[in-house]
Amino acid sequence: MIRIDLSADALARSRFAISPVTVTADLLMALHEYPAGVPRGIRERAVATLTGGGFGTLATLGAPGAHGYCPDFLRPLPAAHIGDLDEELHAITATGTDRIRHEIAIISGGKKLPGRLARATEQGEADLMQTAADQLARLFRIVLAPDWPRIRDRLEADIASRARAAAGGGLVAAIDNLDACVVWNGGGIDIGLRYPHPRGARLAEPRLIFQPSPWFHRTRFAIDPPGSPDRRSPIIHYPARPDRRTGRDQRGRRPAATGLGEVMGETRALILAETTGGATTAEVAARLGVARSTASHHLQLLYRAGLVDRRRDGKHVVYRRERLTAIDE
Repeated sequence: MIRIDLSADALARSRFAISPVTVTADLLMALHEYPAGVPRGIRERAVATLTGGGFGTLATLGAPGAHGYCPDFLRPLPAAHIGDLDEELHAITATGTDRIRHEIAIISGGKKLPGRLARATEQGEADLMQTAADQLARLFRIVLAPDWPRIRDRLEADIASRARAAAGGGLVAAIDNLDACVVWNGGGIDIGLRYPHPRGARLAEPRLIFQPSPWFHRTRFAIDPPGSPDRRSPIIHYPARPDRRTGRDQRGRRPAATGLGEVMGETRALILAETTGGATTAEVAARLGVARSTASHHLQLLYRAGLVDRRRDGKHVVYRRERLTAIDE
């Protein structure tokens, strides 16, 4: 787990933002880790574009390296609510040499760099960043630009829903429902990890940037450890709410019931839906990509609320959704 302590001032300075460059860079990671989370048309267009050649440096940088790490210099901090493509690309080309070398070292994990990346770095850090920015720009314009208005609309709708939650319960209410693994806990945020993180620590930050992702089905983050060159504010990339046009989330699923997620939270609504035919805690956790402890916590709450029943089947406890007239009819 990573713990991020936030003072009242830091919480007030935290914000939500949309970055066209980050969405493009995240697409590369999604294609490696969970391609089914990318809509078919965009996925096919991206694969055809990348395999067509001319994206070698970007494809290498965008693939998860040591510990699943992708360089944060491909994800500049957006200066506004919706970042400007050209300004963000310029920010990449202006990345400091120390920062580039630091992140390349993390990618390598102490081992020899892949041949393509090794050759690219031999040309110098400035050329490497210019090449990466140029290839990001081409990838965005070929693959994402045709769908960008719809993607941006979805991300803006997600942030608007967080703003409504904040209006009723403060910014903490907007944060606490981002994802099952992101929890507001007494003056800070706990980010649950499914694996030990080499940079796992307790950090105090002056602010956070939250960015909804149209591709990810679980939260990712860009957090500089103390001592990093040009250390910047952490970015939390969380799964955006389902597409208003299709009603589906990153895994192609529809919400359990219209409006149910607004009442009990998207994560709990999805967990409730997973118990329709009966499921164990481990099965729910695996299907939704959340920690087993998180699934257990929500299932216990649903059980106490009378929304699910449970029974023992051998060594396992099976939870099954109760029929609710107001929801199911």
